[in-house]
Amino acid sequence: MSGNLSKTGEEGPLTGALSIRPARKADAPELARLMAEAISWGRLNELGRGFSTLMHLHLIDSRHAICYVAERDGEIVGYVAGATDTSKFYREFLWRRGLIAAIKLAPKIFQSRHRQTIIRSLTYFPEAYPDDPPAEMLSFAVRPRMKQSGVGKAIFAAISAEFKARGVTAIKFGTTESSNETANAFYRRLGFELVRTAPFYENSQVNVYVYRIV
Repeated sequence: MSGNLSKTGEEGPLTGALSIRPARKADAPELARLMAEAISWGRLNELGRGFSTLMHLHLIDSRHAICYVAERDGEIVGYVAGATDTSKFYREFLWRRGLIAAIKLAPKIFQSRHRQTIIRSLTYFPEAYPDDPPAEMLSFAVRPRMKQSGVGKAIFAAISAEFKARGVTAIKFGTTESSNETANAFYRRLGFELVRTAPFYENSQVNVYVYRIV
């Protein structure tokens, strides 16, 4: 999901009972709230909670996407979402939900800052480099108070296993703010390989990683 820049950076021991499960459609509003709470750098939040909820709903029910949540005592404390093929995921979104998205975004389309975010969010996939894997992690968020709890590692393990089950051998993650040292260190510890640093929004740089599934 273009604009969802991960701030995950935790790796400590789990505290309390934690369960990992596939996300349900009813989770979409809560995942949109969690993204807004945990990821302040990305601009997708500026497009409104309605659009963010719609995008999360598509992450949950698209045949080209995978979405897992971490739950403790009935509360969602983290989630991760990815696409097995980013191009197909976004094309499916435009086909199935493009009209609803346009209605939700209509009040913002004439504002230049929001227009840049809208275009970036909906036309991100054609910019992929030829050597990039088609699969991509699109959003990865953990509640701030749950950092250093192991939640990030747990949900990453779940989505990696599902990618592997679907025949995916490599995952791209291209929206990690280059200056976010904590998040970048976290991905390196997970085994992600830095392949390049590239511009994203105006005056912003992101690190692009690839993870090989073995």
